[in-house]
This record gives sequence, C-alpha cells and structure tokens, in this order.
Amino acid sequence: MPPILFGRSNESLEYALSGDNNNAATLCLYGRVYAEQLQDYVGALTR
Repeated sequence: MPPILFGRSNESLEYALSGDNNNAATLCLYGRVYAEQLQDYVGALTR
C-alpha cells in the first residue's frame, strides 16, 4: 500500500474506532493492516 493510501486508511480506521472501539470488523481490518502491510505482528495483536 503506498504511504498516502496508508495514511488515509489509518485515519479512517482511527475515526471508526473512536466511535466504537469494540467494533469487530474495524478491529479485524486494523489488525490485518498492521500484519499484512506493516508486518508488525505484535502491533496487530495488541490493537
């Protein structure tokens, strides 16, 4: 994912989590972004 798209995606995910921080779909997508795009597996598990 190009950096500009990651920034927008991350911002959108943060916005979604600010409304409902226990939303399963948002948390799953957030973890996938961390794991697949950033290869930060520990960060993916702790989000």
